Amino acid sequence: GLQGATLIANKLSINTAPGSYYPDRIVLISEEGDITLGDGTKMAQALLLAKGTVTIGAGCQLNGFVLADKVVLRGTADLTPDKGAVEPMLTPAFNKP
Repeated sequence: GLQGATLIANKLSINTAPGSYYPDRIVLISEEGDITLGDGTKMAQALLLAKGTVTIGAGCQLNGFVLADKVVLRGTADLTPDKGAVEPMLTPAFNKP
């Protein structure tokens, strides 16, 4: 996993290794491809955006939001909405005088 708030953007696909752990805010953006979370991936505050498919492996724990053309769950996963995943990006837009 990665330490600290992280943004990864790629034109094509993004894949995480099985058992990866991301304890801080993470944003994954695939402009034209897919995002695949390996089995057992854990994300404390995540925002996943893909033009294609987001595949969530078995045993994944994801706190945050997923926006994609298609979402595939491969087995049981723990998915919890978390506004903290997007709040830092939205707050400045709504706090203008």
